[in-house]
Amino acid sequence: MKLKILIIISFLVFFLFGCEKEIELKNYSDPYLEAFWEKGIKSMVAFDPYDSISEDSSRLERMTFDRAGNIVHRMAFMTNDTMVYDRLHFITRQVQRLEAPTNFVITHYIDRDGNLIQIWNDLKHREWEYSDEDLLRAEKDTVKFEVNKQGRITKQHDSEKTILYYYADDKIIRKETYLKKDESELISVILFTYRDDRIEKIEYYRGKQLRKTHYFSENGLLDSTIHVFEGQSSVTKYRYEYFDKGK
Repeated sequence: MKLKILIIISFLVFFLFGCEKEIELKNYSDPYLEAFWEKGIKSMVAFDPYDSISEDSSRLERMTFDRAGNIVHRMAFMTNDTMVYDRLHFITRQVQRLEAPTNFVITHYIDRDGNLIQIWNDLKHREWEYSDEDLLRAEKDTVKFEVNKQGRITKQHDSEKTILYYYADDKIIRKETYLKKDESELISVILFTYRDDRIEKIEYYRGKQLRKTHYFSENGLLDSTIHVFEGQSSVTKYRYEYFDKGK
């Protein structure tokens, strides 16, 4: 009986706060993820261009995609993730395995102020299937995306950090991440550079130190990455496999 009451209350709260509204954002901008969309990619394998046997290394990244270009499986050093997305490319499931396994069900809705609310439900078990009871008992973390009148996300909040988004000519050019408890402390910066309306490179800074740069080819795909650590740099290239057309 108590469980039925909880389900009814949860449904009423979800309904009253505008969950039925369609999510329509002009810019839910992540140029890295968008680079893979609608290109017919089936899988991507990272390799060291200076090491002929590097593809056998478990440290190098491997990703598989659905037909929309969403990353549905990612394997790398200490990483084994499975994801599911809806038709708008919003993530709805994320299962992380290996040392610190997690099992998330992610829901979205637009609140009365037009902001995007994302709920990460951390299930207590590690099975793929789940029940309404599992969802009710899950630990929840809420992420709020503030959306301006132009439909662009300008600020992101969760329990640990705040992220600011900056735009120019309708494209995201900078993201700054600050600690939630002290928004004067800058954690990281991501810079986006474009050429002829396509993403050209993405630079990742930890504090003021450049840690990684993604470079993209003329067809918009990720071409290479330069990693920098303790004054040393390394290069990663990428090889793609495509879905058969017509299948």
